[in-house]
Amino acid sequence: MLDGPTKPTDLAKTEENKTLVRSFVDDILVNGHMGRLTGYFDGDNYVQHNPPIANGLSGLGAALEAMAANGP
Repeated sequence: MLDGPTKPTDLAKTEENKTLVRSFVDDILVNGHMGRLTGYFDGDNYVQHNPPIANGLSGLGAALEAMAANGP
């Protein structure tokens, strides 16, 4: 489950990153605006640390849609 970077970098961006994560949670996880998902990522560059969910934005999108359809 540690197949990506494990050392924090860009510490000067901590507050900016917190704001970004809050927006993601509100937009995608709370309000289900899945059409905005790609705006939060650098292309398909996404490392998933949950083994049942595939890497890449397509894997995350599929998992979130399945969870939404079936309930969390």
